[in-house]
Amino acid sequence: MLLVRTGHAGSRAGSRAARPVELLIGFGFFVVVVASVVAALVFSPRETAGRLLVLSFAVGWFAITSRSLSAALTTAGMGWLFLNGFLVDQHSELAWHGSADLVRLVVLAFAALAGTAAGNFLAPERSRDV
Repeated sequence: MLLVRTGHAGSRAGSRAARPVELLIGFGFFVVVVASVVAALVFSPRETAGRLLVLSFAVGWFAITSRSLSAALTTAGMGWLFLNGFLVDQHSELAWHGSADLVRLVVLAFAALAGTAAGNFLAPERSRDV
């Protein structure tokens, strides 16, 4: 059995214990599911930009609070899959829509990157992984 240490080697003694990335990814999945439901209730199926906006805010918020780049990018990837399969196509089938899907993926990834940077800037002593 391989044991992995989740804290930084030079972390301060008084700082909060690091949360494992796996736990953060699980919470990120929950955030994406809730954001997808909210986006489906607020915006009509034709308003994919609005649905993307809701998911982008959710991914950005998650990235700010988790301060984990790997968890935030994983959450952005899950958000893109939910957006593509449930909010754009609505038949639970993933399909490639050309440059529109690439733009959606870039928007979600940017929300994850910007949120992680903001979270680490606001609380640098408790940064997760960058």
